[in-house]
Amino acid sequence: MRKLLAGVSLFGLAMGAALPASAEITWTGTLTATSDYKFRGISQTDNDPAIQGSFEIGHQGWAAGIWASTVDFTTDPGADVEIDLYLAYTHAFSDDTSLTGKFVYYWYPGANTPDADYFELIAALEHNFGKFSGNLKVAYTPDYFGGTDSGVWLGAGVEVPLNDWLSASGNVGYQWFDNNFGPAPNVGLPDYAHGDVGLTATWDIVALDVRYVMTDLSDAQCFGGTDVCDNKLVVSLTLSKSSE
Repeated sequence: MRKLLAGVSLFGLAMGAALPASAEITWTGTLTATSDYKFRGISQTDNDPAIQGSFEIGHQGWAAGIWASTVDFTTDPGADVEIDLYLAYTHAFSDDTSLTGKFVYYWYPGANTPDADYFELIAALEHNFGKFSGNLKVAYTPDYFGGTDSGVWLGAGVEVPLNDWLSASGNVGYQWFDNNFGPAPNVGLPDYAHGDVGLTATWDIVALDVRYVMTDLSDAQCFGGTDVCDNKLVVSLTLSKSSE
């Protein structure tokens, strides 16, 4: 799986180099090593490290991309990678304000969990206030992971540049489920809140992110007694290359 993720990033970099040098076409490729893959506050790797990669092409407000990560679900040993395919469109109201609509398909090759794959529709409103930027996001799926029926997520974030190479940021979110625990024998989650706060340092193509990630879930509420919802410090190192 690590070879697959590295391949995604290397393929993205190669494709970017092959694209014509046009102001209308942009591309970005990334490769990340992280101490834990946390999605909305919950570890997707059983509290272990992950390797991640992505590639995106943009054109006149449109963006299409692929993002992948190693995963480790204790309830499903067949799933060892997550691949996200997405299409997005961003409308800029001004230089400081934009609205993005996004379709994301979450794919788990090899997963034994019924209805593991699902999609979300996401809307994000972003504004640069000068000394800081903020965003509001909402996501909806009619059929969440593992057959838990529909789900709604609401999130907000803020980022504050501290100098040319360091920024502070924080996010909060709340996840609702129509059917919290799914069909038997699944043991799921109640509705829950999550958040994170951290610092990101950048130098050339390298970014180091140190972030404390939190949820309001106890171990007893977390898939029937696991620790993947525990609060934790997560460290990530990302290499990125883009046409811009």
